[in-house]
Amino acid sequence: PTENDDEPDLKGKGFDLGGQQFYDGAQTALFSASALHLLIINADETNQENYLRHLDQLQPGAPGAPVQIVLSKSDLVDNPQEKAEEVRDNVIHRMKIYEKLWNKGKNGNKGTAKGWTNNKKKGNKTTRPNLIRILPEVIFTSVEDDAEGAKEKILAKILELSKRKDLLPSVGQPIPERWAKLYRLIDAKRAYDDIENEDLFR
Repeated sequence: PTENDDEPDLKGKGFDLGGQQFYDGAQTALFSASALHLLIINADETNQENYLRHLDQLQPGAPGAPVQIVLSKSDLVDNPQEKAEEVRDNVIHRMKIYEKLWNKGKNGNKGTAKGWTNNKKKGNKTTRPNLIRILPEVIFTSVEDDAEGAKEKILAKILELSKRKDLLPSVGQPIPERWAKLYRLIDAKRAYDDIENEDLFR
């Protein structure tokens, strides 16, 4: 529900794409530049590639998509703010790599990055690459200390961002049909096929 009575309630679909590499192949059907993507990272994560690889998939799958970083299990580190800065530095460095790839594509080199263009043009030249948009704030949560509070904090941020038409122009519009079809397929298989959730995409 929204805070003001004169605003309609916000309805949407959330998909937990899982952090395991096993699920990577099933995720691309749900990528959309018009959706908000939450990059949830455990504060005690020591291997940056465990979260940066998700951006490597998202950039070609949904150029321009907004990404909100969530630092989970923040109670497990002595300085959550320092960890958040480290994560953001790693993410920004990866974004610079994407920009270099785009520049190579712009200059005639073949590759996926050649298609990462935005709609703003000056003459015949694209002004900048259409990279995924990393939002500046990092959300800190601790499910162990306050599970309900963590949920409410994330939902509050989603509600706040939903009002930004520059980020989420699809709010108030129908959910992409391919999402709805996949969601119905997963529900049907769970309901009528004797299959475990983790085996769904084997």
